[in-house]
Amino acid sequence: MTCHSEVKDFLTMFKPRRDAYVQKDKFGNLQTIYHPLSDAVIDRHMRGVGERVISFFSTGERRNYLGVDIDDHLMGGWIGSSPTQELEEKYRAVVAEIGKAPSAAFASPRGIHAFWFLDLRVPNEIIVLALEERLEVKLGAEILPRPREAVSIPRPDEYLDGNLARAGFPGYAALPRYPALEVLGEEARPEKIRARLKATKRLSTAPARGKDPVKNIEEAETRVLPLENNATNEAYCRLVVIYKANGLSVDQAFERFRDLVARSPGYRGALLLGLRDRIEASYRSMRGTTALDMEALAVLRREPVVTMALEFAVEAAGLERQTRSRMAFEEFLLNILAWTRSLDRVFADRERAAYWEYLYPGSRRFHREGYYPLSHGILKKWNSHYDRWMEILKGLGILVESPYGYSSTAHRSKYYAIQLLSCRIEHGPASGRGGSED
Repeated sequence: MTCHSEVKDFLTMFKPRRDAYVQKDKFGNLQTIYHPLSDAVIDRHMRGVGERVISFFSTGERRNYLGVDIDDHLMGGWIGSSPTQELEEKYRAVVAEIGKAPSAAFASPRGIHAFWFLDLRVPNEIIVLALEERLEVKLGAEILPRPREAVSIPRPDEYLDGNLARAGFPGYAALPRYPALEVLGEEARPEKIRARLKATKRLSTAPARGKDPVKNIEEAETRVLPLENNATNEAYCRLVVIYKANGLSVDQAFERFRDLVARSPGYRGALLLGLRDRIEASYRSMRGTTALDMEALAVLRREPVVTMALEFAVEAAGLERQTRSRMAFEEFLLNILAWTRSLDRVFADRERAAYWEYLYPGSRRFHREGYYPLSHGILKKWNSHYDRWMEILKGLGILVESPYGYSSTAHRSKYYAIQLLSCRIEHGPASGRGGSED
């Protein structure tokens, strides 16, 4: 297959926007380019010429493929040419959820871009509506492309076989197409969607008392009414996350904000100006806010202050000469540090912080007090023998349990103050050595 035919087949299969594209440089910087996505630009990307990765936007309101971005943010996705265990497990979970092997899968820098080609064109919103809960919420995979979110153009040399090994690309004509409903599932049936929209419409226009989502929404709205001039930003931030968390669409959220303005006779502010676009942006920023983007541990380890703290903790724990235990202990500590930093980023963003607070009551206040949640599930994911490391860390004062205990009814994990980066100062090298010699 010539390069020209590969470009032509890509254009036929994906029908990308030709008036704009996204490029990423070798430093990871993204830039939207408002120039034609020409055949030459696509050809250079496919052949790996230059150091820029080119991503495309979808065009039109319908498409005949499902794209899923499956990333391993924790471990980087790949060890050489082999997927990490985390990436492979996540990929297999996505395939199992859909019930069909992808028509094609391609390696990406941190994971896999998988595509299922369909026998007919389906509205983009139906694709997202049918699979968002199953793929994005449940598994942390991302449905791409979206109207404002691009996905990288597949490179033939990154094609993966069923075992996730590089293989010769057979060309798009040889790839299977599936009946749309076999991939998208029963939730994509028109009657299912009509029933869901009807139920959601009842929620947003004529709600009945006694249903929890309605109670959540109406109580929140009561607390901000009437809207006051020059004082609606806080009300917006509080309400948009509640609308999102309770399943309202962008249009339904917009209608409720418009109703609030109508119920505030003295309000003459500009809340409604550009509001629909603002809600769309807020919804995008809140998507996946509980699936945190943690820093790569290898990068974190190279920070001088982290290196010093790890050395102290290992010495204080008496693990200097126990190679395997030392490595497991250090990785556990690095995961904790990456987790806390990712939560810091969440709570630095007002809308994401409000979303977390809604899902996990009290979490914003606990964070202000210096406490971070460490659930059984995430600790076990980091190390199946986490209880050993937890006891050591608590004994060293690196972890300090909060006064807010575990509560299943309040959806609250145990919270801890993390003092890894300050433990060297608090304990001092002498106390660390003394403890290990005992």
